[in-house]
Amino acid sequence: MNNQISFSRRTFLKFSGFAAAGFVMGISSDLDAKSTATSSSFNPNLFLNITAAGAFEIVCHRSEMGQGTRTAIISLVAEELDVSLDQVTIVQATGDKKYGDQNTDGSRSIRYNWKRLREFGATAKQMFIVAASKHFSCKESDLNCDRGVVYYPKKSKKIAYTELLDEVNDLKAPKDVQLKDPKDFKIIGKSQLLKDVPDMVTGKAVFGMDVEVEGMLYAAMSRCPNPHGVLERLDGTKALKTKGIRAVFPVEAIKQPTNTDASVCVVGDSTYTCFKALKELDIEWSYNKHDTVSTKSFRDDLEKALKNPSKVYVDKKSKTKAEVKSSLTRKYFTPFQVHAPMEPLVAVADVKEDSCEIWAPTQDPQRLRKTIAAVLKIDLEKVIVNVTFLGGGFGRKSQPDFGVEAVLASKKVKKPVKLVWQREDEIRHGFYHTSSLQEIKADLDDQGLPVSWDHISVFPTIMSVFMPGANTPADWEIGMGASNLPYNIPNVKVSTAQIDNPLKIGWKRAVCNIFHSFAINTFMDELAHKAKTNPFDYRLKLLDEKQETGGYHNSRAIKVINRLREFSDYDNRIKNKKNVGVAYHGSFSSYVASTVEVEGDSLGNLQVKDIHIVIDLGHYVNPDTVKSQMEGSAIFALSLSLYGKIDLEKGSVVQSNFHDFQLVRHHESPRVHVDIINNQEGPGGAGEPGVPAVVPALINAIYLATNKRYTELPLKA
Repeated sequence: MNNQISFSRRTFLKFSGFAAAGFVMGISSDLDAKSTATSSSFNPNLFLNITAAGAFEIVCHRSEMGQGTRTAIISLVAEELDVSLDQVTIVQATGDKKYGDQNTDGSRSIRYNWKRLREFGATAKQMFIVAASKHFSCKESDLNCDRGVVYYPKKSKKIAYTELLDEVNDLKAPKDVQLKDPKDFKIIGKSQLLKDVPDMVTGKAVFGMDVEVEGMLYAAMSRCPNPHGVLERLDGTKALKTKGIRAVFPVEAIKQPTNTDASVCVVGDSTYTCFKALKELDIEWSYNKHDTVSTKSFRDDLEKALKNPSKVYVDKKSKTKAEVKSSLTRKYFTPFQVHAPMEPLVAVADVKEDSCEIWAPTQDPQRLRKTIAAVLKIDLEKVIVNVTFLGGGFGRKSQPDFGVEAVLASKKVKKPVKLVWQREDEIRHGFYHTSSLQEIKADLDDQGLPVSWDHISVFPTIMSVFMPGANTPADWEIGMGASNLPYNIPNVKVSTAQIDNPLKIGWKRAVCNIFHSFAINTFMDELAHKAKTNPFDYRLKLLDEKQETGGYHNSRAIKVINRLREFSDYDNRIKNKKNVGVAYHGSFSSYVASTVEVEGDSLGNLQVKDIHIVIDLGHYVNPDTVKSQMEGSAIFALSLSLYGKIDLEKGSVVQSNFHDFQLVRHHESPRVHVDIINNQEGPGGAGEPGVPAVVPALINAIYLATNKRYTELPLKA
């Protein structure tokens, strides 16, 4: 059970930002057991406030970008507290370590909070039951709760939580509480309208671009096209003559782990004025001999690295009686990708002499807070990070660079500043999903089943944005699909090689699972075809039901695969000559299998007709948001498979907007069908696991339609 921490109401209001308090509770937790200190060293990090007026306020410490996190977080507390969602007001947390991990990525919000937040709600409810038992002079077991009211059925009496505030504030929190049996859930597992939807559709929800601060100016930047470049010469005379422009000044690059580019900032009375002035700047950049990198040269570097593996992650050797009858070797390539959320980057900063307040659509407010404090050289407590709604993120907004730029602009002009990125800025100055080159070789027995599996995966590591010189993938990166291969193969080797990074690397939805699943599932499909075996049956032959790899249980994978076969009506569709591809992949503690059906005999007339997805994510909060995430994952996967790529020329990004970094359009969108397996397992992720299975299922379907196997992405760009 989490340790409850008591403190004065005045202190609570200071920490939490609640306007008034009745019954308040803080909770400490070992949210991240690997990095937290002892519970006694924690400040209060999650709060419930119940006022005499009947307000139930719950703090959400995670960022909302359309995935339903805010509603899901409060649902966990409300379920065990026995109040309904319509009684709850959400209070968005600022960036602060007292909340535990606030980085909203890795599909972790529910996985890492499932138990502790429910315990928080259950603890509060138990305290009201104790207070009510004293009020009614009865046993605690004679009472039950619903919608913020304690009922005493034997005497047909009831009392609201709000009427017990004085009594409950004098109680000590119980050390242990009983959580609800899932069969008694009223909110969890049920379809719920997201609390924020009404404000989103009526324009009341505040996104980063909506923030207005009194006396605010606007800013935009011209950034060096090459991430390694520096400013050689600046003439801002013409830009300063633009009506409404207040300042033009250079900004030096800040290296790892902040990772801002060398740039020139213009500050003015409107974003339009700033964008106009950017065109008047006379700038000369120096690329410091980093202008030789191109798409072709980097591909050559990948090819060289592939031939020289330098680190082995898995080297499983087992004796087998099976004889090698044939072999198959394939290489798979995926390019750099950019995030391209609908809302480009934006932040509003107000820097004072020894403090800073910022409003930003950030996925990681604590990292932004720490970075700002370091850049300004002020105490962490002097930095306030307000989290707005995010118009998409996909991992890009976990980075602090765009917030730091706004801070530097505000510091320079000594006024609040809203710094706005244009789409071209977001495409050309991103933190890119890494490019990869992989080779898989399998020796096969007389049934066409692999006796050995040798997988080399080469890609620039994301660790390079944190540690200068990092050039080898981290274990967890290879562990996203490669080193945790679920199939029962006697001999398995997984390795990588060193490769330098020409761009800044960042997380993108599903991360390394995307290219690992693409290679493994496409290769697996070719092996099945070579063995003249149905792709479902082929995978099932290699899955030992009792096997567990990297925390993933094959028994659950088998159920997902079998359920997909039934749900998608695969056998009948194949019998009717439909082109249906199959793939399975486990990631973020969830298990996902997908079929994709296509029509057309070439990429030129290709139509994606139907996508079926089955997911086992254990316990889930809201089935509607799970389905929405799978539907979004399907479109996301199609976009990166068909069109997504970032090219390099002279060390700079070539693409600039949606005309050359294309996304799937409405007329290309297929029907998406989603089935959720219900079980009592611990919760898995929902935001990312759908992507990796859809990509190779598409490729495998295209093979059936065209008789051609594609081993490089994207297919059309």
